[in-house]
Amino acid sequence: MKIIMYHYVRKPDAAFPYLRFLHIDDFRRQLDFFQRDGRILTRMELDAALRDKKPLGENDYLLTFDDGLRDHYEYVLPELQERGVTGVFLHCTDGSDKPGTLDVHMVHALLGAYGGATMLKRCQELIESAGIDLQANGFCSPVYTLQPQSEETEFKRIMNYCLDKQARRHVLERLHDLYLPEFNAEGEFYLGSGELRLMDEAGMVIGGHTVSHPLLSSLDAEEQRKEVASNVDALAQILGHPVSWFCFPYGGDISYNDETLRILRDHGVQYCLSVESRDVSAADLDVPLTLPRYDCMEFPFGKSYVAA
Repeated sequence: MKIIMYHYVRKPDAAFPYLRFLHIDDFRRQLDFFQRDGRILTRMELDAALRDKKPLGENDYLLTFDDGLRDHYEYVLPELQERGVTGVFLHCTDGSDKPGTLDVHMVHALLGAYGGATMLKRCQELIESAGIDLQANGFCSPVYTLQPQSEETEFKRIMNYCLDKQARRHVLERLHDLYLPEFNAEGEFYLGSGELRLMDEAGMVIGGHTVSHPLLSSLDAEEQRKEVASNVDALAQILGHPVSWFCFPYGGDISYNDETLRILRDHGVQYCLSVESRDVSAADLDVPLTLPRYDCMEFPFGKSYVAA
């Protein structure tokens, strides 16, 4: 079984000419490819595979969607319903039912509106003027390896991995005020509670993705517990039943640690998604808290669309 990871799936928006996303037309073409090549799992097929701990075949595809974006209700859900297949939707609860933007998505919005060169230059100026130490987190691992290395990927690396929470907030608040003060002012960017319930009732799988999308491995045990517990508890309250799926923000083995896995088990999470380009094995399903996923970019029609 191959698990596929998606984020933005949408149509172009003139206000965000540099945003990287999967065009809805290419999403449809990719699903056509998966269904020609094999099958996209239904909810019944997925539940049976998990119950029996059978990894299925290399041409069986499970679709997963991160971050709780409104895109997933507007564009993805109708396409999956039309095909009679399921998806796993991983949601950050701090984005629901209110204005404001999570740090990770403000980074995307700034890049999408103004491009990597402008944002990296201004970011570096703000970091220098505030005397922020870029080496404080000790981060040196390569990231965004499926994207060309550029000012855009360097800006994301600095904001998402190198800065601690306080420093990132300092920089992002100033960039927000300078460039996108009205972004998501009406709370339209994320899925709301009502939409999550409708997707759940439609047979989709709703899972957790933390409260605010931090790099969990950079947090202490208490902070990790808050991010995980508050997230899965809030989703259970919204849906009226426990959630058993979760996804590590950013993904890969640098994004979690042993404490993260203990916390997930303590809060009833049975299946957790990471990022690793390989098929799911029988061994993965024996202890399914670090299930591997491919990025959609690794398959035909999965490349990012950029209008600019």
